[in-house]
Amino acid sequence: MRVDVRLGAALLAVVAVAVACNQPAPLPVAAREPALDAGDLAVIRALIDNLVRPSEGRPAPHVLLVDTTLAVCDRDPRAFGAPPGGCLDGDWVTHVAGVLPPGSARTARLAFEARNARRLPIQGPLGGNVTFVSTTLVDSLPESRLLADHPPRSQVVTLSAPVYPSSRVAVTAFRAVGINRNFAGAARLERRMNGFWSVVATADIRSRE
Repeated sequence: MRVDVRLGAALLAVVAVAVACNQPAPLPVAAREPALDAGDLAVIRALIDNLVRPSEGRPAPHVLLVDTTLAVCDRDPRAFGAPPGGCLDGDWVTHVAGVLPPGSARTARLAFEARNARRLPIQGPLGGNVTFVSTTLVDSLPESRLLADHPPRSQVVTLSAPVYPSSRVAVTAFRAVGINRNFAGAARLERRMNGFWSVVATADIRSRE
């Protein structure tokens, strides 16, 4: 009786293997492409509002926002030249580290470099004073030509993807180019109790009035 039971179990195992071998392999699960979400757009909007503010009695400035984020340079741009649209070199990353909250510098810097390993498309509503432009257009035309039809103090703005050292803190790099003023650097933003983000610290790489 024991032999029959063992033999039956063995036959069932063979049948199960045979059936499994005849079944098609499961379809691979598509990996989700990195992308910006609504939270990232809220951070970007807050930074833009801080960089380009309307002045009393003057037309509201306009932002020509490059439609992809900056990526960390994969080679030294000083030796090999910057890629189309530019990239985040060592100076950018150093200034990003300068606005990180105390105690999070190493891990947040690594997170910043990882998230900005490639350019990400910027898509979504950012306000009526923001127009998206492509890196190709920015590389092919001088900023003065791009801004000629816009109010004074308007700027061409390029951003990195934000990184979040904590749930209420965001850090991003930026570059803003205007007709009379160019500046670039990094900013730390904090989310207030009302849910809105505001800039609380900046580090400038270069500035020219």
